[in-house]
Amino acid sequence: MTDYFERLYAEKACKWGLKPDFILVHFLDLLSKGLVLDLGMGEGRNAIFLAQNGFDVEGIDISKTAVNRCLRLAKEKNVDIRAHVGDLRDFKISKDKYSLIIVAGASLNFLKKSEIEEVAVRMRKGVKKNGFIYVSVVSTEEPLCKKLRSQQAPVEENTFYVSHIGTYVHYFTYKEVKELFPDFQTIIHLAGLELDFHNKPHHHGIIYYLGQKR
Repeated sequence: MTDYFERLYAEKACKWGLKPDFILVHFLDLLSKGLVLDLGMGEGRNAIFLAQNGFDVEGIDISKTAVNRCLRLAKEKNVDIRAHVGDLRDFKISKDKYSLIIVAGASLNFLKKSEIEEVAVRMRKGVKKNGFIYVSVVSTEEPLCKKLRSQQAPVEENTFYVSHIGTYVHYFTYKEVKELFPDFQTIIHLAGLELDFHNKPHHHGIIYYLGQKR
């Protein structure tokens, strides 16, 4: 998986742009200021936005190239971010430490279903009472999911091995995302097709979830 993401970020800087996720922008005033953990932070588009708005941000990404770019961008924007290179499957999340944990940009999609469930347990434990979890993932409505399903049997439910990138890819159902955070109050939970313009115009099946720990 590391090689795939290093190749991906080597193609060009700001691979996914610099705009933060619209859910974070829209609900910014609801989120309690405090320590944020960004899992699979990429080049830092969400981390930098939150740091600019008074949050204390740390993050992790498997790509050294992405992490270095995030740190450079943070310096240019005059904000402090603690960014680490590592695999989110191995990252130890301290209990009741964070006001907000985010995992956006489909980072969870590159794990098997069983691995995702383990990460979600650590996320739930890591958020303080009244803190938040924000997730954005690719859904089973994704055209590629339907293609993979026609070509091979899943290794786990809705999890496939994609040989040309050398990693597993999991596609989420709407119900599944909510079930990862059963004791959280749902603030917003959206699913649908979203138009994307990188390379040529196409659609992705996307799910957004923001929940609060009670």
